[in-house]
Amino acid sequence: MAMEVLNQYSVRGRYASLERLRLYEATDNSSSGSRELRRVVQDLQTIDTNCSVQGYSYACFQHLESCLQNTDIVLMLESGDMTPELAIEQRFLCQAPTVKRYADVIAAQCPSAFVIVCASPIDCMVPLVAETLKETNWYDPRKLLGSLAVPEMRASSIAARALSLEPKYIRVPCVGGTEGKSLVPLFSKAVEYFDFSERNAQMLTDAVRASSRPTNPDCSARAADLSEAHAVAGLVLKVAHALLCNDVSKVTGFVEADPSQVISPCRFIANSVLLGGTGIRKNPGLPKMNVHETEWLGLAMQDLSVRLCWVQEWHSKYLSSSPRLDRSKVEFFFSPRHYERFRAVSVLLNSSGVFLKSEFPRMSSMEMDQLALALDKLTQNVEMTLSWYNGHLAHTHSKGQQGTRLSWFQVKHYDRLYNCMNTLT
Repeated sequence: MAMEVLNQYSVRGRYASLERLRLYEATDNSSSGSRELRRVVQDLQTIDTNCSVQGYSYACFQHLESCLQNTDIVLMLESGDMTPELAIEQRFLCQAPTVKRYADVIAAQCPSAFVIVCASPIDCMVPLVAETLKETNWYDPRKLLGSLAVPEMRASSIAARALSLEPKYIRVPCVGGTEGKSLVPLFSKAVEYFDFSERNAQMLTDAVRASSRPTNPDCSARAADLSEAHAVAGLVLKVAHALLCNDVSKVTGFVEADPSQVISPCRFIANSVLLGGTGIRKNPGLPKMNVHETEWLGLAMQDLSVRLCWVQEWHSKYLSSSPRLDRSKVEFFFSPRHYERFRAVSVLLNSSGVFLKSEFPRMSSMEMDQLALALDKLTQNVEMTLSWYNGHLAHTHSKGQQGTRLSWFQVKHYDRLYNCMNTLT
């Protein structure tokens, strides 16, 4: 199984290893004091495993395409220079172009890969990746997961210390969003037949939400890189085990909501899901919660709706400024695509058919006039085809009804039955 780690310079990218590991460095990180990509790759190659480690640099755009070819799992990390002190909207505006670029290359090079989004804010990046994959009809909700491994690990550890129990026996699922006030840890699920008081649960929730902030206000470094690396590595191993062994693994992720399970304006929500050989096998929906957890989840829904509006606004501006003809005509963010006309353009093919259409090339004024006449002729041909097809359907329907009535009222003759009766007599 091949795995790619994007934005390798985040410390979390240095601890995941599988059969084939590719690291991609998106920007020059030498000035921030971190190790160079070459040294990180050499360090990982000395580990006593059969994992093949390769490094790709930001210097060439083709390196990103080579890095993502024939990939099974893509781990999308955030930038190393991003600090939790920035507001969520500022972090989204800073990270969105990079994540959009990653998603475009994923759709072209490894559209069937399982994508794990760890780029902050995950509440915004998962819808952005989903909509980018929809542009090429490669979106599969079973193959896209926003990571909640870090807040779930922190919530479980805090609950275990409060109850004086072993952390490995405690699991606190998280619902709603992935950070800030949208994150709702369900401490009522930590231990069976036991529930924290509302005051204690509020204190524990505030501790989980604030655990990613730096302890020193003058320091812009992340607060807990090693613990985040441990949590993300555990999530990657669960995903790899489910995909390889076709075994069922239960994880918490920010995924597309099931309308039959959750009735809310949010298209994406965090809850526990079951993984299998094809990705997300089942989304059980939200578990049973107490009163105050339900109230906190309602507030989290409002925050998620606001963040989804940020993504919609940014994506609309991106499409309006894009030179691609098929992107500039998109009007709604989550609306399905309807292709009402046909045209002859250059396309790229894969095993499933057409997955990418190129725009019209640059043409002269005479060629533009000829193209306009050709489009008018195509419109007439399409209208003629639709008229014939509608008439054919109406004729077939009426003829079928007449045939059914005739066969219903006419006398039935069963020759084989008559022969049998004559033989018996």
